[in-house]
Amino acid sequence: SWDNEVVQKMLQLGRAERCSGIYNCPDLQGPLAGQRLYACRGNRRTSRYFGLTPEKSTWFTGGSGVSVYSDYLTTIMKHRSLVRDGEVLHTESFVNTLTETVNVGVLLHSPALSITTLLSLTADLTSAKVEVTYTIQHLLALRDGSEGGWWERSLLTRYIIFQGIVVIFVLVLAADNAKFVRALWRRRQTLKRRGTITFREYLTAAVDQCIILGALVLLGIMIPLKITNASTQETIIDEILGVEWGNPSETYEQKKTAYQAALHDLDSAIYFNSSMDTFAMALLLVLVLRILMATAAHPRTALLVETVATGFNDIVHFMFVFVPAFYALAAVATWRYGGDNVNLATLTDAANSQYDAMLGPPGNLGLSGASGEFAAYGLLFWVVVFFFMINFIFAIIVDSYAKVVQKIEEQVTEQDIIRDVFGVLQYQWLQRVHRWPPVTKIIDFIDKLEPDLKKIGFAQLKDFHIFRNQQAVSAWLNFYYGYLFLDPQDVPSGKPSVVDYDQVTERAASEGDYCRARLRDMEQRVMSRIALLEAAAKS
Repeated sequence: SWDNEVVQKMLQLGRAERCSGIYNCPDLQGPLAGQRLYACRGNRRTSRYFGLTPEKSTWFTGGSGVSVYSDYLTTIMKHRSLVRDGEVLHTESFVNTLTETVNVGVLLHSPALSITTLLSLTADLTSAKVEVTYTIQHLLALRDGSEGGWWERSLLTRYIIFQGIVVIFVLVLAADNAKFVRALWRRRQTLKRRGTITFREYLTAAVDQCIILGALVLLGIMIPLKITNASTQETIIDEILGVEWGNPSETYEQKKTAYQAALHDLDSAIYFNSSMDTFAMALLLVLVLRILMATAAHPRTALLVETVATGFNDIVHFMFVFVPAFYALAAVATWRYGGDNVNLATLTDAANSQYDAMLGPPGNLGLSGASGEFAAYGLLFWVVVFFFMINFIFAIIVDSYAKVVQKIEEQVTEQDIIRDVFGVLQYQWLQRVHRWPPVTKIIDFIDKLEPDLKKIGFAQLKDFHIFRNQQAVSAWLNFYYGYLFLDPQDVPSGKPSVVDYDQVTERAASEGDYCRARLRDMEQRVMSRIALLEAAAKS
């Protein structure tokens, strides 16, 4: 159709004009006629240049694998001219206006520290301003030395020992996770109703499994890798030092190819080690998340988790307002001021500048000395994003925190974390001594009781036979009657001649502190004994 033809012609015109303008001078005469004068990104030559053939490179190009012309830095810097292919070449013209990027790689090796370092400097020449960046990468080999004490000379041994300890902890975590998942499955199969397992329990089990699997994979790769890094480093260094530069039987290209092959092997080894470090970093972040989730085990330490959970719905709805407004302002700034302000050159740059301005105002968005248009944009940003949006999120967080604190104050079963931890340890010990049933089984029993039943005592626990004998029931009740929050009111006093121990225990389970009930029970028994002795003395 006609519109498609227009689009195709416009595309052809754009491609034809892509590297025109300042890149070409059509009226230029002489040997440079018809040639490009300045580098146009992506329009690279493929023929020989300076006696060099373009070759694929991953080290000099950051892993992109594009074709480059590579030579030794000393060859270019220490010689004014070279003779290649029967032509005299001046080294000062190796880098000219047609050069897009200059990459300088430096190899450093420390035999004493067993560290090999690759330093890469990159200069981008395609823009009006030369932008220089650098990267530093290391290959560290752990070795057991022969000098100093055991701690100083046994780097590799210490690493293996510590990683072995980590493996033990991972296996313990795996066993605990399996026990936790089995308990969740048993509870779900026993109760068979929705809501018996919370989303947080599912999330906890899933995160633990991700940590266990990731840790086992990481350790299975990292331990052999650290062991073989020393031999890998030695092999690569031997290959680099083994290049026979003075051997006339090998051409210059062959020597350079062997040298660069060793460099590429070193770069590959460094990249693989760096990838494993990145994987370990991600795993550690997940582990930090799991530690934060673990703080929810006690109300007093669950402030962060519960605050986020309480305000999560409000935070999500807030982001539906904040993100569009934030990036809309960034898009306006890039469109209007991207050509003049390097901090607003792209949408990402503008968003980063706005983010930095929020954390530390005014950042790059100061209004002092700004034009009227920029002042309008800046004023709108500060009013909408800073004064309103930031205070909204603060208000959501503070309100959620206040709700969490109120819930803690209303929680009658909560004590301080020290006493609660001691209570858990005490329960674990008594559970083994008296052979109490699993906690999940007791919880299932309580959930199956009648909804309107407000007290659970000796009679219910004894009749349902979830404990092995009455002594175990009494010990279990003794443990829980020691908590003060089970004391809503006192047990009525009295001095009956015959004390019904089951009745006293039942009343204590529903109304009061068991310790106090036991004291009253003992008092009643003593008074009964005194009455019997008095009756015997009179007779």
